[in-house]
Amino acid sequence: MSTRQPSRKRSKNVANHAVLRREAARKLPRDSSGRPKNEAARKKAEEFEKFAADQGEFIGDVEGSAVQLDYEAVAAIVAKGLELAKDQKVWLEFIKLPFWTVKVKKGRPKAKHQPEAIRFMLRRYRGPSEAQSKQASERWRAVKVLLDDKIPPSRIEEALEQRGGYRGINRSKTARHSSAKAAVGHAGPKAVTMSSSTAADPSKSDLPIMLQADFGKHIGTFTSLPTPCKVNIIAKIEKLEKITNIRILKFELRQPAK
Repeated sequence: MSTRQPSRKRSKNVANHAVLRREAARKLPRDSSGRPKNEAARKKAEEFEKFAADQGEFIGDVEGSAVQLDYEAVAAIVAKGLELAKDQKVWLEFIKLPFWTVKVKKGRPKAKHQPEAIRFMLRRYRGPSEAQSKQASERWRAVKVLLDDKIPPSRIEEALEQRGGYRGINRSKTARHSSAKAAVGHAGPKAVTMSSSTAADPSKSDLPIMLQADFGKHIGTFTSLPTPCKVNIIAKIEKLEKITNIRILKFELRQPAK
């Protein structure tokens, strides 16, 4: 019984490939320890990507893609995304991973997008297709509203439940912007007009008081508050009349109303 020997040509090809691999490895930027430069950052970037991908695979395996599990996954991704947004070296490796350079055709992350790391973690969570991109965008818009409202990652899941999910939050944001534009259109760029059913002196008149509040630079923040809510307002009132102008000096959100 004879044993087949590898041909000289095949042995030569294997040797050539080995040489090419060694040459390619020598060309990689390396640190003082001799390891490829940014190797640690790349490994960490791969861990971030795997975390988001694993969340997506888990949700995909659950029959009906339970909404509650989706909220839980998104909350976890928000926490990881905040970490990624703080590490520039890892971010620069993250955006070079094959998922972005090969699978994603539009909307690839760039170096300047690091502050929006959560957005791209959510994209990795949903997947590379255009339809999945829209799903990720819907989640990102809602999450951004919650983060702007100072909701920590530990309360994201709860907030999504209480505020009608992604669509509920996004619709609420659209409604607030529409209300803000209407208020600006009627009361000027720095004022909001409010009315009270209580007269300045109820014994003399039952006509309503009209309050025109000048919020100055605070107008944008005020009109973007989550609603309904409770706020403490400190204002300067020169004189109470049927139409009274008040100047808002300061206001702070107490808590969302229950």
